Amino acid sequence: YRKTKQANKVRDEIAEIRKNGWAKLKKVETTFAGDMWLSGQDVSEKRIEAKKIVEKEIRNVIDEFNAYDDTWVYIALMIDGLGEHIEIII
Repeated sequence: YRKTKQANKVRDEIAEIRKNGWAKLKKVETTFAGDMWLSGQDVSEKRIEAKKIVEKEIRNVIDEFNAYDDTWVYIALMIDGLGEHIEIII
């Protein structure tokens, strides 16, 4: 019960992230659309930078609820112009 409650809190908090113009889509749970400003020199650098930005935001939520052991977050990140989606597991 405790693990489920903690995971729900993390999920709810992720849905509240408001970074860099990100907006949660209303009809799709924990799905965001928005802008990401990347300074990398090429596609590879930009993909790494984008991954780090998203990981940091999600890790902040996990840290807030001390949910290291009980919560896994699976992310598919798609950014226009950076090729195939980026998979992130936190």
